[in-house]
Amino acid sequence: MIEPIDIAKAAVEKLRTDIRKIMVERNKNATNSTSNGIAVIPSQGQGFGQALLEADSTWKWVGNGRAPGRMPPIAPIQAWINARGLTLNAWGVARKIGEQGSSDFRKKRRNVFLQGIEEWEKSTLPEAEGQMAQTMETKVYAVVDQALK
Repeated sequence: MIEPIDIAKAAVEKLRTDIRKIMVERNKNATNSTSNGIAVIPSQGQGFGQALLEADSTWKWVGNGRAPGRMPPIAPIQAWINARGLTLNAWGVARKIGEQGSSDFRKKRRNVFLQGIEEWEKSTLPEAEGQMAQTMETKVYAVVDQALK
């Protein structure tokens, strides 16, 4: 019988795969740093299983960008410039983002992670919940059968 942790891990692994796919489709994978930093962390206890999706702090700007305000760090911008093979000045790009916000922010684009989560909640999550319910039902019946013998 499939265990709750296996169901949870498979469901969250699907979320990770979907987010990575969206990042590629939307050309948000210049250095692969954020994509490679997405991890699935499963855990379990007696009678339950869960899995968490973990990503580095840059996830909040992937796809929806950064609002104007302070200048962003220059090193990640330089890595992005290098990965794209561009001839831009990283400090100048950071300054413009600090003044005007990033292009994704100005265009009001959707966050890649939130888009992936919303799609996952409609498709994969209900299926995982059904599998989890079936597993729990089977375990409850086994306990009741054993107690009545």
